[in-house]
Amino acid sequence: MKRIYNYLKKKWFLGATIMTFPAMYYILVARVGKKFMLTDNSGDLTLAGLILFVICVLINIICNYYKSFVEYKNFQNKNDMQALLRHILSSDNTMNNEKYKLVEKFLHESYHKKDFSNPFKNVEKPLKILNYLATELCNCISKITQIDREDIGISIIYKYNFSECWEKPICENVSKSSISKIIENKASTAYKALHDVQSTVFYAIKEQAIKEGHYVPSGKDENFNGSILCSRLSICCNDTDYIYAVLSITTYNKSLCENNNEIFNENLNIILSPFITRIQTELCLIYIDAYKKNNSSKKNKKIIS
Repeated sequence: MKRIYNYLKKKWFLGATIMTFPAMYYILVARVGKKFMLTDNSGDLTLAGLILFVICVLINIICNYYKSFVEYKNFQNKNDMQALLRHILSSDNTMNNEKYKLVEKFLHESYHKKDFSNPFKNVEKPLKILNYLATELCNCISKITQIDREDIGISIIYKYNFSECWEKPICENVSKSSISKIIENKASTAYKALHDVQSTVFYAIKEQAIKEGHYVPSGKDENFNGSILCSRLSICCNDTDYIYAVLSITTYNKSLCENNNEIFNENLNIILSPFITRIQTELCLIYIDAYKKNNSSKKNKKIIS
């Protein structure tokens, strides 16, 4: 039906003819009805004429109904999109307020102390901001999907290029102890996202991920009705990888959507894009601070030796 409707939209003349044909039918029958045996000698409709008329009316009703249905769905999608954008803007506003509070506090305290040194440590606080981002992302997904936020797990897992170990992950509703082990497990979704050609791996149903050997169940998985999404957020510039990172979103007991729904995937991209940019920005700031500390530590060891 969708294909027919889209075809008639493109062939507007044909579509308009079908929509107005029942109204024009009696005029056509009056002129050529006898010739095509649609009317008898007295001018009444024959059985063939009546059947043709009923078919035209049914086609007209179906077309009008489907047109109204499509317009309603478009209106509903528009409202859903507006709600989605409001949630994202609300989350972004929360993050901006938190950032502003940090800057305002530093400004106030430093002014009275007459000391504005080390603003990076006191103002940026990327780890704190990443925790806020994880919380806000969890809230945003919960509002959009109507899944309890306690059943949504968010993890930001990262490692520096000068370190062999994964850093303590940023987590929301996920156990921190098991994350580092999972990222090294070849059967995990995070491992696949980190090494796969595609930067994002999404399974609407975890059961499918398990069948394909790309999900490691956690203690919160009472069943495998939930979803799992892992997105590679590694920071790379001019063939140099600075940070290896993965954003993991998992739901328990309820899926984000049924199968790979196209509309949901589009909405998910709209949700994730601003969060991913903010997360990558804070990861860069974390790297700068960690790299500086790492170099200072190396220099101190040289002096001692």
